Amino acid sequence: MELLHQSKYISISFLPQGRIIKAVWTTATQEMEDADFQESIQHIWQNVRNKKPVGFLGDTRLFFFVVSIHLQTWYGENIGDTFGTGTNKIAMLVTSEFIAQVSIEQTIEEDKSAVKTRYFDEEEKALTWLSL
Repeated sequence: MELLHQSKYISISFLPQGRIIKAVWTTATQEMEDADFQESIQHIWQNVRNKKPVGFLGDTRLFFFVVSIHLQTWYGENIGDTFGTGTNKIAMLVTSEFIAQVSIEQTIEEDKSAVKTRYFDEEEKALTWLSL
């Protein structure tokens, strides 16, 4: 595993064996501001564009930031061609925080590319699905 970016909110790694980018959100997201969220997402996009993974694993089990409608729209308007240029699957490990989870799903829905997205509660199942 190659560490690509680390902050107090997120850790982004590349798993070369499956050509997967893994982004793990931390509990510090409970004190995150909108600009912190945007910066973290931009780090994800930059690494997806650079590494061109076949799959993306987003671990949101410790994600406590509620993504506002404004940020969901920003996400949809700025994602561009990030996913869908070789990245054909997105697996999301879900949080138990209901409101945060709903906002995550609504944000992901802003991606209009043909990327398949599934939600999981176990990392092993998510990685298996990404590697199929």
